[in-house]
Amino acid sequence: MRASVSQLRSAIAAGAALLCGSPALAEGTLLPETVVSASREPLPGARVGSAVSVVTRDDLETRNALTAVDVLREVPGLAVSRTGSFGGQVDVRIRGAESNHTLVLIDGIKVNDPSLGQSFDFSQLPAGDIERIEVLRGPQSSLYGSESSGGVINIITRRGRKGIEANSFVEGGSFHTLAGGAGLRIGTEMLKAAFHWNHLQTRGISSADRRNGNGESDPFRINVLSGTATFTPSEYVEFSFAGRSSKSLGHFDTFQDGFTIPCQPSGICIAVDDRSFYEFEQLFGRADGTIKLLGGRLTNRTGLAYGWTQNDSVGDIFPGMFLNKSRRRKIDNQTSFRFDTPEIAMAEHRVTFLFEHERQSVLSSSAFGFFERAIESKSYVGEYALGLWNRLFLTGSVRHDDNNFFQDRTTYRTTGAYVLREWAARLHASAGTGIKNPDLFQLFGRFPGFTPNPNLRSEQSFGWDVGIEKSFWDRRAIVDVTYFRNRLTDRIVVTQQTARNDIGVTHIQGVEIAAKVRPVKGLEVGGAYTYTDAQDPQGNQPVRRAKHIGSVFATYIFLDGRARFHVNARFNGPQRDTVFFSDFSTGAVTLHGFVLLNLAASYKVHDNVEIYGRIDNVLNQKYQEVFSFGTPGIGAFAGVRVRFAALQ
Repeated sequence: MRASVSQLRSAIAAGAALLCGSPALAEGTLLPETVVSASREPLPGARVGSAVSVVTRDDLETRNALTAVDVLREVPGLAVSRTGSFGGQVDVRIRGAESNHTLVLIDGIKVNDPSLGQSFDFSQLPAGDIERIEVLRGPQSSLYGSESSGGVINIITRRGRKGIEANSFVEGGSFHTLAGGAGLRIGTEMLKAAFHWNHLQTRGISSADRRNGNGESDPFRINVLSGTATFTPSEYVEFSFAGRSSKSLGHFDTFQDGFTIPCQPSGICIAVDDRSFYEFEQLFGRADGTIKLLGGRLTNRTGLAYGWTQNDSVGDIFPGMFLNKSRRRKIDNQTSFRFDTPEIAMAEHRVTFLFEHERQSVLSSSAFGFFERAIESKSYVGEYALGLWNRLFLTGSVRHDDNNFFQDRTTYRTTGAYVLREWAARLHASAGTGIKNPDLFQLFGRFPGFTPNPNLRSEQSFGWDVGIEKSFWDRRAIVDVTYFRNRLTDRIVVTQQTARNDIGVTHIQGVEIAAKVRPVKGLEVGGAYTYTDAQDPQGNQPVRRAKHIGSVFATYIFLDGRARFHVNARFNGPQRDTVFFSDFSTGAVTLHGFVLLNLAASYKVHDNVEIYGRIDNVLNQKYQEVFSFGTPGIGAFAGVRVRFAALQ
């Protein structure tokens, strides 16, 4: 542990060195003007006390990103792993937490899949309709409930606007990849709407690592339809709608089972070629009605959300069909009141109350068993936000979850931001508790040799962070350094036989650094680095969470803004993973670290037409993110984007 502390101090010192520079004339921030997810009401970026990163539409297009995962790998605090080919499950872990501790919202709708242990599979997320992604790090359960004990990833799709805008793209390249999409954004003063379609198909690679003798490619295909609409009949009333439909087909490989196909002589089972495949469908939507009174100081929003997922797979080594259906229904009502007391410290106040009622259910069927269960919860949330002297900004929230099956829980959270305009700096800090409720498979699922545990307790966590963000060199450079610390108790451990709560505490601490600089006109250089020191109760580093993860990039815009060139390098240090033996026991293995170099370029041949290309994994690195599963080698892609607009 002493060596870890030494590394941690070195990381902090490196970040502090970056802060040295001339005071800027005004404050700067890496955050945009408004952040939606950091509070129950949107906040100006400078007032956010939580650790947040925002990926914009421009970031996606600069990298020519085909999926959201391509950019999330550059966000500090995130560890990303994909199991094999392009349709393999992609897990995102925040600050050393589990993937099912990451709550994912799309247009305000919770899309975590109850049939996947409350995880979200990011392979099902093309980037074509995404406007921005907000990554909120640290326990957020007092705002969002279970599944957010690690953090929140809030995805906002492109919205309608006044006038009319149509856009489309088509792309092709390595691995027999073909992608395309189209969108329409229309609007008047009263009604605005947007509709998008995205398609991706690829022959892919062998999910099982080719270096182990596997040569069969595992194809993937996905179609996504999405839409949003806002109707504002008056300045006091607004109705909004969002919906999304996704359907995909993916092939995958599985581990040798030790019986029909022998494992290696060492007893270790590895992934091998087979003909397994899955079919995934998801449909969800949300409707909101908002009333604004007292000049907008009093707002009340009532919302209704529904989500349905069907995740079916057909095995090869383990023959048979596995059918999983899940549903989630939620109704909520939120009331916020704003008022000022300028005579007392120039204070600004906001009080928010929220009620939620949620029901989720899972139906699972296979040759090994069948079960169908549902759970419900009622949640009561209160939040208070305070601004003093237009300089100090504080929030505090508390939430009580009334669960119908397991224990009721109360969580809290507090944040603070202090703006030092004289030094072009901003201090930010947050602290809070998180919970992750047991999922329905752990509570009720029945499989050969597996016994469910209806007595499982919710996982509980406490985390805090503190950081400083500073701009210098006349606001041409900015850096943010954050130290974080988390502790997790009652961790749920799933074995071949059952699920249980672990005894002891998982400790996590680390440093996140993000920086950008514009040294000359048209050139932007930046990067991110995360050091994570995590130890479970047995003293082991959790799997698929490297201690060192980082990235650097450079973007150059030239030819009067018509041409753009981008290069980035992503580093992932060594990390542990789990191995399975023929006797169904488990062990650990260390996966080697790797560096990926990627290039992207684009050129506007016309105001409405842009051609682009990218090369992924330029160095053709051979590496694994999941033990014995392969990853793509070098790949080249090219496409064209077309946009027509008649804006008012």
